[in-house]
Amino acid sequence: MIRNSFSFLNGITEKFERSLWRSGIVRWEDFCHREKIYGINPEKKRLYDAQLAKMSVELQNKNSEFFSSIIRKQEHWKLFDEFKDGAICLDIETNGLPFDHGGYI
Repeated sequence: MIRNSFSFLNGITEKFERSLWRSGIVRWEDFCHREKIYGINPEKKRLYDAQLAKMSVELQNKNSEFFSSIIRKQEHWKLFDEFKDGAICLDIETNGLPFDHGGYI
């Protein structure tokens, strides 16, 4: 899923990301191979292309720390497919109360 995401690029909103998908730009490669993209000026496009190229290298190197530092925490799930071999899931059940008010695990 991470290779289909653009909203971590500075200036790309989730709404704009959806418009990219609708226009056929669904993967990083699609983005980089387009000479022009409506709504992105040429200078910004070159910057994004460079960022996506770096991200491709970091993904090949399986550098999860790099991605966890640039992607918002609520979007870390997008990394699962690429890093699932090293992932650990922990589910903790609580009674929902704060510890100092009778809460327990």
